[in-house]
Amino acid sequence: MKQTFQSLTVRNYRIWFVGILISNVGLWMARIAQNWIVLTMLTPNSGLAVGITIGLQFGPQLVLAPLAGFLADRYSKRAILLCTQLGLGLTAFAQSILVLTGVVQLWHVFVLAALIGVIAAVDAPSRNVFVSELVTHENLTNAVSLNSVSFNSARLIGPAFAGILIELVGPGVALAINGFSYIATIVALRMIRTSELHQPPRPAPGTVHIRDGFKYLRDNPRLVVVTAVMFVVSVTAMNTQVTIALMSRVEFGRGAGDFGLLNSAMAVGSIAGGLFAASSRAPRIGTLIASTAGLGLALAAGALTKNYLVFAGILLVAGFFMIRLATGANAYIQLGAPARVRGQVMAIYLAVFLGGSPIGAPLVGWIGDVVSPAATFWVGAIGCAVAVVGAVLWSLVVGATTFTELAGRVPFAGRLVGSSNDVHGVPIEHPETGPIPLPEAQSFTDADNRR
Repeated sequence: MKQTFQSLTVRNYRIWFVGILISNVGLWMARIAQNWIVLTMLTPNSGLAVGITIGLQFGPQLVLAPLAGFLADRYSKRAILLCTQLGLGLTAFAQSILVLTGVVQLWHVFVLAALIGVIAAVDAPSRNVFVSELVTHENLTNAVSLNSVSFNSARLIGPAFAGILIELVGPGVALAINGFSYIATIVALRMIRTSELHQPPRPAPGTVHIRDGFKYLRDNPRLVVVTAVMFVVSVTAMNTQVTIALMSRVEFGRGAGDFGLLNSAMAVGSIAGGLFAASSRAPRIGTLIASTAGLGLALAAGALTKNYLVFAGILLVAGFFMIRLATGANAYIQLGAPARVRGQVMAIYLAVFLGGSPIGAPLVGWIGDVVSPAATFWVGAIGCAVAVVGAVLWSLVVGATTFTELAGRVPFAGRLVGSSNDVHGVPIEHPETGPIPLPEAQSFTDADNRR
C-alpha cells in the first residue's frame, strides 16, 4: 500500500495531486454540462453539434503541438501552467455567465470551445511532462499512475454531481464550479517549491533529428501496426462524450442526472482497467488484440440493448477494455523504442492517437443524427473489428509476427530492433482516457523471463 502511494510522500507532488483532483472534478462537470447544453438547449438533440464542439476543443492540439512542445522545452513549465490554468478558468467563467444570463447561442459555445482548445494545446505538453519535475525518476511511473487515478476518480464523481446540479439548478452552475476549480491548480502551482523541482537535462544541439523517429518506425512494422490500430480505434470507438449523450437523451429519453450516471459507470470500468493494467508487466500483441476485440464486443452489445441499466453495465465493461488497450499500447510503443528516439516515436504516435478525436467526434455525431444513436456504437464496434483483422493480417503478411506470437506465447516485441531497458517514460493523455500510466522500466524479454 505504501508503495502504491509513494509519490504522495513528496510535498510538491502531493500539493499538485490535490489541485488537479479538484480541477478534474470541475472539468468533468463542465464536459457534461456543455454537452447537455448543446444537445438539449441549443439544438434539437444534434449529435453533430456535440461532435463539432468536442472536435474544436481537441483539434488545436494537433496544429499547435510543435509550438507547445517548443515552449515547454524552452520556458518554465510551472510558469506556462500558471498562465494556461488562468486562461482556462476565465473561459469557464465566460461560458457560465453566458448560460446563467440566458443569452448563450451555439456559436458562443463553438468559439469558446476553440479558445479552450488553443489554451489546452499550449497547456498539454507542459502539464504532461511537469510531473517528471515533481518527483524523481524512480517515482515517475507511480506519479503518472496516480494522475490517472485522479482523472478517472473525477470522471466518476464529476458527471454524477453535474447531472444532479443540472436537474436542480441548471447547467450554468456546473460550468461556474469548473471555473472556480482552476483556482485549486493555480494555488497548488504557487505553493510548489521551485527549489525542489527536478529539471531534466536538455539534448545537445544537433543530436536529435525529427527524421530519426520515422526511420525507426519504418524499420519496425510492429510499432506501425499498433499505431494504426490506435488511430482506427480512436476515430471510431473513443468518442463516448458524443455516443453516451445521444444514447441517454434520444435512445433512452433520460434526463441530465441519468446522463451523468452513465458517464460515471464508464469511469468505474476505466478505474478497474487502469488498476488491472498497473498490475501487468510488458504487453503482448495477444493482449492488445484481445482488448480491442473486447471493446468492440462491448460496443456492439451497447448498440443492441434497449435497457438503461444493462447499457450502464456495458459501459463499465467498455471503459475497462478502453483503458486496458490505451495503457497497453502506450507501454508497447515506449518499451519498443530506445531512449535515443523514444520522444520522437512517441510524438508521431501521439499525433496519430490524439488525431482521432477531432476527426471522429463530428463524424460519429453526424451518423447518430442521420441513422440512430445506436449506430454510433456500431461504428465503434466495426472499427474495432477492422483494427483486429487488419493488425493480424498486416502482421502476418509483412512477417512482423507469427501465429505463435499472436497467441501470446512469445512477447510481441521480443525481436524489436534496439529495444532497451532505459525507459524514461513519456507521460501522455487522451481526452477519453486521461493520463495513461507509464510502462515499467524493463524490456519485453526480461518481463517474459520472469513469468
